[in-house]
Amino acid sequence: MHEILSQNTKLEIVKKYSGIKNNSFHLTRNSETLIDNYITDCQLNNRCEQDLTKAYNELVELISMNENNDDLPTVIFKHDIDIFFREKESGIYYYVEVKYNDDHDTGKFVDINRKLLKTYAYLVRGFGKDAVVKPVLFYFTNKKMKGNIYVPENDVIYRGKRFFEKFANIAYEEIDGYMPNISEDEKTVKIFDDLYKRIVSNRNSN
Repeated sequence: MHEILSQNTKLEIVKKYSGIKNNSFHLTRNSETLIDNYITDCQLNNRCEQDLTKAYNELVELISMNENNDDLPTVIFKHDIDIFFREKESGIYYYVEVKYNDDHDTGKFVDINRKLLKTYAYLVRGFGKDAVVKPVLFYFTNKKMKGNIYVPENDVIYRGKRFFEKFANIAYEEIDGYMPNISEDEKTVKIFDDLYKRIVSNRNSN
């Protein structure tokens, strides 16, 4: 995905953060507690999309207030960042958590959303109040297998084609057909490299 996005000259990959493993992040204790309480509240209250969007926007606003307050105590949060890039024209930063689809078991599904929100809070703190940072939960497949009770579908979740249409200059259909044949083994990196070279070669020849 880094290679695909880097071909779009309208985007800038933030190499200091993007794709980096085992980072130690700092966020305020207030935001950490807010996010944990928000996750629990989402589990207890199955909101409609409109109510979820309202609750999420309130959380984001409170996170911004906390992370721009240097007087609040912080905690360390360790995680990787899948993709982090800036849209050059708008100046908006996008933090992207990448998953193949949304069929994760319940415990892992909670962890994915918790990580998304806490890493977002760290990035808000790191880039300051003048920067706009947007979290994105990207599922490579288009199919919606289960609803997400933690973040709004329209605001945060990008599935397959939608992500490619907004951020990539390669069509989603060009690589979608290859994905079911790729498993998580030692050959995966080479398969992706070969696939990417084939797509770029075909596009250049056309």
